[in-house]
Amino acid sequence: MYVDTSQRKSIRGVKRMKDKARITAMVCTSAAGVKVPLAIIGKPKKSRSFRLSPGRGIPKNYKDQKNAWFDRGITKWWVWNVLHKHVLEKHGDVPFIIILDGCKAHEGIPSSELPEKCHFIFLPPNLTSRHQPADLGMISTLKVGYKTIMLTTLLDILDDPRHFERALREGKQVTRGLRGIYHASDPHLWDAISMLTAAWGAADENAKYAT
Repeated sequence: MYVDTSQRKSIRGVKRMKDKARITAMVCTSAAGVKVPLAIIGKPKKSRSFRLSPGRGIPKNYKDQKNAWFDRGITKWWVWNVLHKHVLEKHGDVPFIIILDGCKAHEGIPSSELPEKCHFIFLPPNLTSRHQPADLGMISTLKVGYKTIMLTTLLDILDDPRHFERALREGKQVTRGLRGIYHASDPHLWDAISMLTAAWGAADENAKYAT
């Protein structure tokens, strides 16, 4: 909907349009299609919603960054704490190669600051999506799955008056930081991580819808 400049302060929903809440997800698979666990980058160091996680603490694949972006420090954290651990669990202490695009967050990291058997290979610049593995439907499929889970959850709550009333009632009994999508409210950070993780696990099933 087009909103004239003079009406921006009076039109309902404008504040939500300016919402800058965001997270970044790092997707990666092996050449055989085995998925590396998602890494999630968000702004809070420790969200209140993490009390709802199984360990009631910061999820092991979550890292904070002031803009919720990937930078070189976050890339090193990802290699050591997510990718390298995944390789060790699946294949043992073996050499492995990471194929990355030319994003500035990936470049300039000395090999001495990476696992000894980790090797970076960078794709040439300006390649089309045909040559970039993550762009061959992987990311769009994840987004489709995330939106599907979120909308299905909301419809289950909002379409049934009994579920909606219960969600509102339960939402009033929890602190604001824990009030999320299951209380007919905005998803909090743990909601987003849970839905993304579920979508990543079911990405193959959602691939046919990612067009």
